Amino acid sequence: MTTRRQHSRLKQTGESHMAAAQIIQWADDHHKRFGEWPSKKSGQIATAPGRTWARIDHALYRGRCGLPSGMTLKRLLHERRGTLYPSLRKNELTIGQILAWADDHHRRTGHWPTARSGVVATNPSETWTSIDRALADGRRVAKSPVTEAFARRGESMSLPRLLRQERKVLRSVHRGTPLSQGQILSWADAYRRKTGEWPTSKSGTIPQSPDDDTWSSVNRALNEGKRGLPARGSLALLLQDSGRQRHVGRPPPVTVEQVLRWADQHHARTGKWPTTSDRAIPSSLGETWMSVSKALARGSRGLPKTPLALLLTERRGIRRKRFLPKLTEEQVLQFVGDHLARTGKWPHLKSGRIPNTRGESWYAINDTLAIGHRGLRDYKSLADFLTKHFGSSTGSFRAGRFRIALPYRSAKFAARLTESKIVEWAMAHRQKTGEWPGIKSGPIVAAPGETWEHIHRALLAGSRGLRAQTSLADFLEERVGRRNRARLPDLSAKQILQWADEHRARTGRWPTRTDGEIPGSNGETWGGITVAAQVGIRGLPGTWSLADLLVNERGKRKHLHRARLNPSIIRQWVIRHYERTGRWPSHAAGDIHNTDGETWTGVHSALVRGTRGLHGRSSLAQFTHALREEIAARRKILKVQDILLWAKAHFRRHGEWPDRDSGRIPDAPGESWRRINDALRHGQRGIKVRTNLPLLLADQPKPPPIKRHPLRIP
Repeated sequence: MTTRRQHSRLKQTGESHMAAAQIIQWADDHHKRFGEWPSKKSGQIATAPGRTWARIDHALYRGRCGLPSGMTLKRLLHERRGTLYPSLRKNELTIGQILAWADDHHRRTGHWPTARSGVVATNPSETWTSIDRALADGRRVAKSPVTEAFARRGESMSLPRLLRQERKVLRSVHRGTPLSQGQILSWADAYRRKTGEWPTSKSGTIPQSPDDDTWSSVNRALNEGKRGLPARGSLALLLQDSGRQRHVGRPPPVTVEQVLRWADQHHARTGKWPTTSDRAIPSSLGETWMSVSKALARGSRGLPKTPLALLLTERRGIRRKRFLPKLTEEQVLQFVGDHLARTGKWPHLKSGRIPNTRGESWYAINDTLAIGHRGLRDYKSLADFLTKHFGSSTGSFRAGRFRIALPYRSAKFAARLTESKIVEWAMAHRQKTGEWPGIKSGPIVAAPGETWEHIHRALLAGSRGLRAQTSLADFLEERVGRRNRARLPDLSAKQILQWADEHRARTGRWPTRTDGEIPGSNGETWGGITVAAQVGIRGLPGTWSLADLLVNERGKRKHLHRARLNPSIIRQWVIRHYERTGRWPSHAAGDIHNTDGETWTGVHSALVRGTRGLHGRSSLAQFTHALREEIAARRKILKVQDILLWAKAHFRRHGEWPDRDSGRIPDAPGESWRRINDALRHGQRGIKVRTNLPLLLADQPKPPPIKRHPLRIP
């Protein structure tokens, strides 16, 4: 009988109860039809439409065909038809064979094998894990008196149980040799020296153990109190109790004195008191300031429930924003008196730190007065505090070596200003620095105590006798014509073209975005005009650039649409450059003379990339070298005798030997002393020994000069 759930499941998988004989009959038909026995990958069953061999194999494994579970199609055919599959034939095991492999393993390593001992050395196709599983399910192991004895006792076989029965190997936690805590700690120290870490229950076998113990079995013995060990413990607790490693789950108790001692050591080492962001505590067993802070916050591990910052504030007097000490009016007045005696000025919120205090500053005092905490109330700011205490008195008093005038006046009672006075200060600032003042220009030299930031705030608020303005920049734009970047005037194409024409007349070329400020334009730059044209601000359309405007309106050649080049044009430019400068051009030689914006860098780039009608994969240096070789090949062969005759003729004319800068040779049309010197230096044009004109003429006798010049025959 099958339950409704089983019947539904069988219906979904397309399987029902079937006898093993039916499966064997389908296998026989398959063998007759195809000449081979089926496997789970043989697809559909020809004589049973809707069924597959894969489902049959699955049903056999689940025990749905009248056979015990765990059966497979391969094993069924092996038992009923004698089909010896290679894997089944190779994996058949016997108890004697397993014991022989175990004896060999013990002889080689000194330890009995376990399920985690890896591959069997004498049979690499087997592993000790597969052998342990085969003993457990009993299918691959041949029947023997040993297997029958386990069956009679109702015990399932395993590799440890087989070795315990046949080789008397005691591997159980309950039956192993007694252990001691000192022995376990010595094993842990050896593991630490070898790996750099303390062992855990997952650290594998223990090489020093005579019973091939594992750290897992040792941990289990500590938990259960077996093999002579105390119960209700663990490996981690044992390492913590011995002072070797901190147990994360069960940290040891801590005292307040211990925490303060760690804090003092931290302050002595780093110069500051610890916080939760600091890392491990060096003198502790794996403790961190975060763990100590959490224990203090929870009141656990024997500590009182108080934050770490409050504990250090109360016991070490450090300053923490959350636990600031109380203040009184007398203390603040004392701070004010000390500041007056030291500086001769009234303090304000930017007066910095207060000396001889624990982190107090005038900015903090101002905030404390404004918020009304730390025991100070009824004040809005530090200025309000000083006004209420010193604003109603008259006269003066001496503070140290300074005489302080009374009453105290805050910024609210500053001197009145006039627009003409601000313009006068701005003109003086420009005359001194070359620039108009801004908010961050600092103090005003002609008005001690005043700053340009104070002027800006007074203009914004309309205070101190001024009418309300938008800003200092707007005021200077209105009164002195200063350029206001927040409200730049609109531009027009006509104005831009006029500036471009002036730039070309002045420099000989059209402007680009990198040409800087435009003279006579009140601070305009070519870069700003380019950005405005591209973005579409200041009255410009935003669909063109400075280059587009010059191309369309002034006929400037566009950089991306340059004329095509050919080797003959480049050849002419190279020869003209050499004749004009006496040097062959390079890619850094700048502009090409008498061309419309061509540069040697552009020619070199076109030769390299193969653009502008050139083939590419070349360079200006290669082109120049080939041209020089071509010119040298066309020149006639030189002889040293001819050079000496020309030199002597030059000496007779000028009274000195020629050098490389002596120009052309009248006696040799087309030749020059520069070319002769280059040929001598490089060993060209038939000259085999490399030298130069000075060395060649050094040993030559000087011919007597003649007074009259020789006739030049045209």
